[in-house]
Amino acid sequence: MKKRGSITVYLCLMLLVMISVLGASFVSVRVAAGRMQCANASDQAMFSMFAQYDRDLFDRFDVFFIDGSCGGSGLHADKLRERYRKAADYILHPNQGMAAFLGNNLLRLQTEDCSICGYTLATDVNGSVFASQAVDFMKETLGIQGVSLLLMRTQDQAAKTSGQEAAGASVKEAGADTDYAEVKAISDEAKEKDRLEKEREAEETGSPPSATEAEIAADNAEKKYVNPLPDIAELRRRTILSLVVSDMSSLSDRSVDSGELLSGREKESGVGVIDVPPGIGGFYDRLLFDEYIMQHFGNYTDPEKAGPLLYSTEYILHGKKDDRANLEAQVIRLLAVREAVNLVALYTDPTLRSELSAVSAGIAAMLFIPEASDVIQAVLAVGWAFCESIVDVTALLRGMGNAICKDSSTWQVPVESIAALLAGGAQSLVRNVPGGITYEDYLRVDMLLKGGDDLIVRTMDMAEGVIRAGERSAFRLDCCVESLSVEMKVRSEDLILLVAEKKGSYREYTRKQES
Repeated sequence: MKKRGSITVYLCLMLLVMISVLGASFVSVRVAAGRMQCANASDQAMFSMFAQYDRDLFDRFDVFFIDGSCGGSGLHADKLRERYRKAADYILHPNQGMAAFLGNNLLRLQTEDCSICGYTLATDVNGSVFASQAVDFMKETLGIQGVSLLLMRTQDQAAKTSGQEAAGASVKEAGADTDYAEVKAISDEAKEKDRLEKEREAEETGSPPSATEAEIAADNAEKKYVNPLPDIAELRRRTILSLVVSDMSSLSDRSVDSGELLSGREKESGVGVIDVPPGIGGFYDRLLFDEYIMQHFGNYTDPEKAGPLLYSTEYILHGKKDDRANLEAQVIRLLAVREAVNLVALYTDPTLRSELSAVSAGIAAMLFIPEASDVIQAVLAVGWAFCESIVDVTALLRGMGNAICKDSSTWQVPVESIAALLAGGAQSLVRNVPGGITYEDYLRVDMLLKGGDDLIVRTMDMAEGVIRAGERSAFRLDCCVESLSVEMKVRSEDLILLVAEKKGSYREYTRKQES
């Protein structure tokens, strides 16, 4: 019996040890499983958060952001945290609220805390976050071939436009210091001098005054040529838009209050900003962002269907507070560019150069100042180029194309037709050049030459305005979240505290999808 008793005590002691080991192992396994479940819950909760992207922004502008206002009028990080916590609890407590197992499961996990450690907003770093998504979208949709074609075309147009503008500016300097008023004053003085000389000669000879050589030359010139300088002076006194738009009532009267724009108010900013992208990193990215603007926003030839302004692209370029002011700024820019192109054509095309010289000499004779033919030629060249530019811009605003470089075959305004422009004759003189540079092409070139952060900020102004024009008048782009960092603390077995920190961003998810 003593022998059997000693063996039983040994076995009991061994069983206690084995049960303790098994119990510790079971708890260890549950803790390890709880740790894995906690990590899985963090992943799933983050995916769930980023799956709740703002559909209006995606459908209209092809960018992914979480509405941090959660339908309100400001950034609500606490509501984002609750969303995350609920999504994580669904994984941590799969039986919660169910009759099975009384709502319990093998892993005893309790969420103790959930806090947002950092987030990046769409408007952070001067809108680089928004711009980077726009550029990424264009890279995805255009493809390598499309980007290459866009790059070659826009570079070529920008180079030719800049070159023509520089050449035209140097040519224009010749007539920049003299205008028609000065020429008229010199002419009146010359006419008075000729009249006094004619009277003196009549007194000396005692015969009726006869026509002088200057009067004869003036009469001959008037029969052959028309003096367009007074008409050009009258055109320059008129409002710019009235010269190129036949029906002023058709122009948009929309305007915005700067205080209502994203750029005009104090913006929310990210906390612990996460992995900020470069935005527009170089020439290549700038080109893609400009094309993004052209595809997603309206302009005069293709107005915005919804939004605070109809001519959104013109606002992005010039930043005026109403459509007419933005369009006028763009028209002034186009007139300057086209005037430079036309000036170059007047001095380089043999046919146009010959006509310019002949008309200038005729005007000089009509004004009794033949010695000032060169000065009048410079004044006429600038004025004639301006008139041709009016017709060019009229064609652009009607969706037609212009020749990048002009010659006599593409010239539209004869000298004798300049007076017709005063009566709105530009509409009848316009000529479409198939394959020529269009209004939208000029917008692309101007954006490429302009660059800078202003384009990004104004783009966000218009994007926010379009969403607000719908049923979300309180929408704010500076409350839209692109990246998020969340820390969650979970108690396992009432003993061990598990900490899981998860970071997520739309750029990270898109990169994973691409790979």
